[in-house]
Amino acid sequence: LPGSPYPAGVGPSSIEVAPPYFSNPLGGPTFAVVTNQGDNTVSIYSIAGNGALGPVAGSPFPTGTAPSSSATGNLLPLRYLYVTNSGSGNVSGYSIDDATGVLTPLPGSPFPAGLQPISVAASIGQRFLYVANQGSNNLSVFSVDRDTGALVPVSGMPGPGRLPADPFAGLQGRLLAAVQSGSQARVVELTIRGATATQAARGDLDTHDLPSPDGSLIAGAVQA
Repeated sequence: LPGSPYPAGVGPSSIEVAPPYFSNPLGGPTFAVVTNQGDNTVSIYSIAGNGALGPVAGSPFPTGTAPSSSATGNLLPLRYLYVTNSGSGNVSGYSIDDATGVLTPLPGSPFPAGLQPISVAASIGQRFLYVANQGSNNLSVFSVDRDTGALVPVSGMPGPGRLPADPFAGLQGRLLAAVQSGSQARVVELTIRGATATQAARGDLDTHDLPSPDGSLIAGAVQA
C-alpha cells in the first residue's frame, strides 16, 4: 500500500478495524485502532479508500500501563472505545468521534478489571463488555451505560481456572466463549439477569467451535 509500513507507537500489540466492516454502512470513515504496549498509548488511523492509513488529530492517545487489546463493537455510529491495560489491571474507556476518530476519556476511566487483562470483546449493540484476565485466570463482564459509556461490573463470574484467552460475543450480548489455546476447553455457561450472572458447568468445547446465536447464555470457556 502507498506509504506502508506506517509508523505506530512502541511495541504495537493489537489492531482493530472500527466499525468492523469493509466500508462504513453509514457512509462515515473507517478507522484502525492499534494498542502500543511499549509507550502506553493507542494509535487511531483513518483508512482511505485504497487502504492507506493516516493518523487522526491528537493520535496517539494515552492509555493505562501496557495496553493489550481494544474493542468498539458494531454499534453505529461509533460511540465508545475500550482498551485493556495488562500492566495496570484495568480498562480505559473513551468516547470516539465518529467523524474524526478523536478520543476523549470517559468519566470514571480507567475501570478496574482482573489481573493482567489481555483481551476484550464488545457485544453486538455494545450492551456488554467481556474481558479475559490472564493473571487472575478469570473473566470480567461489564454492562455498558449507553448514555455515558461507564462500565458496571456484572457479578457471579467464573472463579479461577486456566487462562481464558479470546472472548467471543454473540447475538444480543448474551453469549460469550472465552476459548483457551489448545485442542479443548471446559465450558461454563452464564445466564445474565440484570447485574448478576449465574453459572452452570457444561462439557468440553473444541476451540475451533463458535458460540451458537442462542441469545440467552454466555459461555465462558476455561481449561479443565
